[in-house]
Amino acid sequence: SNEMGAEIAGMIAAAADSRLIVLRGAGDDFCLGRDSAALRAAGPYKTALDMRRGNTEPALAVYGAFRRTTAPVLGIVQGRAIGFGCALAGLCDVTLASDDARFQLPEMDHGIPPCLAMSALLGNVTPKGIMYLVYSTEIVDAQRALAMGLVSKVVAKGDLGQMMALEVDGR
Repeated sequence: SNEMGAEIAGMIAAAADSRLIVLRGAGDDFCLGRDSAALRAAGPYKTALDMRRGNTEPALAVYGAFRRTTAPVLGIVQGRAIGFGCALAGLCDVTLASDDARFQLPEMDHGIPPCLAMSALLGNVTPKGIMYLVYSTEIVDAQRALAMGLVSKVVAKGDLGQMMALEVDGR
């Protein structure tokens, strides 16, 4: 939701002086994207300014927080990273993905311009990788995401769990 995005942006800003920021999902999946039902409930937007305030600015605020922080951001991706989740994975300075991770930008299938997600991926993901994700809307596996530059390293799911446990223990 936009509220969760604002919370993420605030947490990243508050941790800007940290040695490391770790971003990971709490469940089986990293992030399934923005709450499209809430976005639809807010619309239809009466003006372009309403759309910008209710849809565009909340996502850009999160992206901006990633870009402004001086602390490195480590993304740990398990399960699915869809839409906004795929963008978040691409924004991280280093992204570790489990070998069962899956990535997708389904915006075009939902009639949503993919410009926001594309802007998050610029600079980290290859241009052809971005275009493939956008135009195909296909789900790509972790190895394909690695080849595109969306993730830094693919690890066995069991090893990813150990890395997450180490992070929680503070090691």
